[in-house]
Amino acid sequence: MLLVGLMMAFTTCKSKEATTNTVETDAKSEALVALLENNAYKIDIHTVYPFNSAATTRVINSILTSTTGNSASRINVQGNGNFIQVQDDTVEGYLPYFGEQRQGGGRYGASDNGILFDNAPEEYKVFRDKKSGMPMITFTTHNKNHRAESYDVNIAVSTNKRVVVNISSTHRSSIRYIGSLGFTE
Repeated sequence: MLLVGLMMAFTTCKSKEATTNTVETDAKSEALVALLENNAYKIDIHTVYPFNSAATTRVINSILTSTTGNSASRINVQGNGNFIQVQDDTVEGYLPYFGEQRQGGGRYGASDNGILFDNAPEEYKVFRDKKSGMPMITFTTHNKNHRAESYDVNIAVSTNKRVVVNISSTHRSSIRYIGSLGFTE
């Protein structure tokens, strides 16, 4: 009987702690969504996770692994100035691209092979994901120098301001970036 009473007390305390953490996380998420809705933030990118075929992975690994410690599936780009910035009605992005290009459009050999955009986004939304409760940002935009290429951008933001960016392109393989969120004036 004593054991049952102790178990109930322990379970009750654990339950209250979990509820408190959930309420606190919900409040932080709501506050973060409110800040993101002001459209004045910057995401600094520090890691790239390309989605490559087996053939591309072998080639990239033969180049990267021996000299940098990176691999075809994870590339550290911290300190290279890669970013996504939202200011008022404009999204700007300068992101490296590692992967397969599906349509050329006359761009082979170009010096701007990264994912570049600087324009007004289409279908821009800031919301909380119903399942995870995380703040999310979604929009569609076009390549700065090659308007025929468009990007669907999905950004998940954690309450510690860690950011996961997934980009799907009309011309390239999908790619994922990890970064950190900061707010601008």
